[in-house]
Amino acid sequence: PINPADWIVSADEIQLNFFATPVLVAGPHALKQCDFITPNNDGIASVNLTELKNTITNNDSTIELLYFRDAALTQLITTPNDFTNTNAFNQTVYVTGRFGGQPIVCNSNVVEIQLTINPTSVATYPNIAPVCPVLNTNSNTIDFDAQRLLIKNTFFPTTSVDIAFYASTTDASLEQNVLTNTPSFNSGVYTIYTRIETGNDCEGIGTFEIEIYNAPAQNPVSA
Repeated sequence: PINPADWIVSADEIQLNFFATPVLVAGPHALKQCDFITPNNDGIASVNLTELKNTITNNDSTIELLYFRDAALTQLITTPNDFTNTNAFNQTVYVTGRFGGQPIVCNSNVVEIQLTINPTSVATYPNIAPVCPVLNTNSNTIDFDAQRLLIKNTFFPTTSVDIAFYASTTDASLEQNVLTNTPSFNSGVYTIYTRIETGNDCEGIGTFEIEIYNAPAQNPVSA
C-alpha cells in the first residue's frame, strides 16, 4: 500500500486581477442641434456628439466613450465630434464607455443619445460699427462682449442663453474654434456666425458683419 507520507503535493498560485467597469448615467440623453448647413430645413446637420460627454460620464474624465449608429454596436462612429446624421431630423446614437489603459477592456452599460435636428431660420443681428486699424498696422480687435450683450437684451431678454461667435458655419455647427471676446482681424469685411444655446441644446443661429477699414496710404517723407 502507498504510504500517505510519501505523497508529493504541489501547489500553484493563481493571481486574479479585477478591473473596474465604468457606469454611464442612464439615458436617453437629448441633444438638439440647429440645422446650420444650407439648406437649413432638410434635417441633416453636422453635430458634435461629445458635447454630452460630461453629462453621460458624470464628469469622470477617465472614461473613454465610443459612439455607434446601431444598438448592436457594430457601426462605430469614428469622428463623434463631426457626425452627420443619416436619418433626417431624428436619430438615436448608442454610447458605451471604458477606462483607458487597462489590459482588459471592461465596457460599460449602453446609453442612448436622442438627436434632434431642428429646421432653422437664420436671424440677422445688427452689424458691429466699423473700426479703424491700429496706427501703423492693418488690423484691429473687435469687442464681442458688447455684441453679445446687445443680442441677449434685444432678442432673448427673458431667456437664459449662452452666445458664442464663430468664423464659419462649420465651426458654429461643431462648436470649434470659438472666437474670443476681442479677436484681431485684418482690414476687410467679415461675416460672423452666432450660436445661441441653452445648456447643450442649440436654440438658434444668426449672422452679422464686422469691418476693419483699410489703413490710409502713407507716402514716405523726404528729410
